Amino acid sequence: ANSTHGHWGGANCTACASSSAAGYWSAASSGCRQCAAGYFGALCQSACPSLCSGHGTCGSNGACTCDRSSSTGSWTGVGCSVCASGYYGANCTIQCNANTCVGGTCQSDGSCRCFSNASAGFFTGASCRRCRF
Repeated sequence: ANSTHGHWGGANCTACASSSAAGYWSAASSGCRQCAAGYFGALCQSACPSLCSGHGTCGSNGACTCDRSSSTGSWTGVGCSVCASGYYGANCTIQCNANTCVGGTCQSDGSCRCFSNASAGFFTGASCRRCRF
């Protein structure tokens, strides 16, 4: 039998259909009305790009909504594969704070890139705390 979206399948007709022809559906308890993880579109037949690198969820339009939490990390980018600004580390869970790079910006590896211009100043040192000149 068909549900509102997708199709029932499985031995007992209690699972949502999952095929390229019928679409990839999820949430049998709600009548197979949602696309399965990694799929989007009106018929849930389009695969999400890169599955958001495992660091986000794919929306109904195929765009990734990247994770931003202390446990899953803070990610950005089209495929959620880059640490969000101000975060670094293998899982993007380490946050740069105001004391990390006083006269510069924190890089994706946790190092500081010191400012070097007339408007922001000229800094040096591991934490960009000293004047360069």
